[in-house]
Amino acid sequence: MKPDDLMIIGEPPAKLVKALAVIADKLHPAFDSTVSNIVPGKSKESCVLASLAVRDFLWRIGFKDARLQTVYTIVRGLDAEGNQTHSVGVGDHKGMRTLDKRDTRDTPVAWSGHMVVLVDSFLIDPTVYQMRRPAWEGLPGMMVLPLDLVGAERQLGLDPLAGTEALWDDKRVVMIWLAQENERWRSVHDTRRDRRASVVKALVQAFGRWQEGGN
Repeated sequence: MKPDDLMIIGEPPAKLVKALAVIADKLHPAFDSTVSNIVPGKSKESCVLASLAVRDFLWRIGFKDARLQTVYTIVRGLDAEGNQTHSVGVGDHKGMRTLDKRDTRDTPVAWSGHMVVLVDSFLIDPTVYQMRRPAWEGLPGMMVLPLDLVGAERQLGLDPLAGTEALWDDKRVVMIWLAQENERWRSVHDTRRDRRASVVKALVQAFGRWQEGGN
């Protein structure tokens, strides 16, 4: 994985910037190299697995406000006139029938939902990879955005948290993360600590020590 697979929007504080650099460089490769009971690439598809590792890592290095947040994330592709040409939604589809008609069922290895990490007024989504489509192949694999939509008008009955609009592959793409309460993730296998403990340890070691005003 390339470090530039993580896009940062806004200006996180210096310590968080260093932590994000570690996440960009080490998170998914550490899953592939240190966890024997998951298949390579699994962490890019499992928001529960990746988000729990990110939350634990941030907590271990001092970000005690780091917390999990279930969301519904929408990606829309627009043409030059602003008309929607493509879209994808990631989250609890059962609660979003206006967007997705699939008959999704929770299992021990999968659930209908999406999870991110909130910390220091920023949202970290470590599994944007799963939202890549031919219409926007250049979408970053991970994203960090300020929580600048908190308090904005509700969309699709949900409270906005963060969003962005940009050009990827010369195509206009709009993304938004909406808070969507969904506790069913607690029953999936990827919550097991043994599936992330070695990754969290590797991230903490890579981060090293931190001194205010330094690195």
